[in-house]
Amino acid sequence: ALYSPTALLMALGSGKESDIIEFFNAAERTKLVALIASVILVYDILLTLPDEIRYVWSVRWSFARVAFHINRVWGSLLLGIYVPMFNDLPGNLKRFSCTSLIFRRSSFMIIAGLRLRHIIHRCILINTYYIYGTAVTAAIVADTSYSYRQGLDHLRKKVGSYELLTWVLVLLALGSLAVSIPSLVLLQMRARSSKFKPNPAPEIITGCTVKASLYGVGAYIGPLIYETGLFFLTLYKSWRTCRTPLMQRLTRDGSRYYAIVFGTLVIIGLGSMNRQTKRAFLSSGLLTAIVSAMCSRLILSGLSYHDDITENMSDLEAGTSTSIMFASNIAGSEWFEHLE
Repeated sequence: ALYSPTALLMALGSGKESDIIEFFNAAERTKLVALIASVILVYDILLTLPDEIRYVWSVRWSFARVAFHINRVWGSLLLGIYVPMFNDLPGNLKRFSCTSLIFRRSSFMIIAGLRLRHIIHRCILINTYYIYGTAVTAAIVADTSYSYRQGLDHLRKKVGSYELLTWVLVLLALGSLAVSIPSLVLLQMRARSSKFKPNPAPEIITGCTVKASLYGVGAYIGPLIYETGLFFLTLYKSWRTCRTPLMQRLTRDGSRYYAIVFGTLVIIGLGSMNRQTKRAFLSSGLLTAIVSAMCSRLILSGLSYHDDITENMSDLEAGTSTSIMFASNIAGSEWFEHLE
């Protein structure tokens, strides 16, 4: 049943009107932001469904396809099950129910945080590693019929050694690990330091009333710095090399991804500093929805590159396009031209 907060306040006469109004408004704001996040994710899934059918469903199982499906399922699962469970829990449950849920949330934060960091770092790391010239990584991610051995042979001719590229990958992976561990620790500290507060009006307030700490905000600082560094590496490499179609695509997609995720992190950070909106931004799953949508688009763009470049080459051969540029001095550019 639906209740009128004003009528219930008059009926309760508890003398805690201000607390009831504060908790009620916080719960409603959280539900609203969670609804917005869910709409964004569902709308993006429907919008990119044709490309998903064409470039994901029709190819054999590979790293790219598995990563894409996990990314899709994880975001939907988190927004569809966990967020409603935490924010729509019936208010008349006993205290131990919310305490138990908070404990489970603490454990869940380790997995959720790890998965979220993995999604963020994987997308931007793959984009950066693409640009720094690894044909082998591109073959694995793009899932083409170009064999691993052919990729190695071509890479040997272009670079002459795998040591530099190997160290690039190692450094990127270590950087991802270095910022992930402190973030997970902060997320865990935030979850464990969250204190259950008795629900002053279970008739009108759903969910668990929790006093959350600001540890969660600090968990986003490390990944933000890491992503910013990778983004500037992308821009630097693009600036130092000529603008081939591949470089244009990677720079464009990386810039969009970084700008939108960065903007979302800024919004969440600012919102979490306000007492009235802190719960809404920290418990609504907004970042999960944005990252999931942008990561899916980044993967789809990589999978569709071969078809797009093939169509452009056909137009060029037919004399209908003059804007295609190729460069042989970029490791991996010739390799992409020969993909089947």
